[in-house]
Amino acid sequence: MRIIALALPVIFIGTSFAGQIDNEKLSEPPVNLVRIVYDSCISQFYEDEPDSQPKVLKCVNDDLTTSLYSGFNSYQEIISYISKENGDQQWKP
Repeated sequence: MRIIALALPVIFIGTSFAGQIDNEKLSEPPVNLVRIVYDSCISQFYEDEPDSQPKVLKCVNDDLTTSLYSGFNSYQEIISYISKENGDQQWKP
């Protein structure tokens, strides 16, 4: 009985904290991190495959959200974000 009484607050605090992480706005990732994650993800897929862009987008977003950063809505958004590193020049993958 004592174990249950001690375990309930821990469970409540843990689920409360998990809910806060989901509800908080995730921070914007550093450009260098996005570039590294992108390069890692692109190496898993052939760039010229017709369906590689959605796979790369999912891979990048999964990695970033696991690291508590916000993800991207499209593959092109990733490319544009990485190009920030070079000023206004469009970065070519």
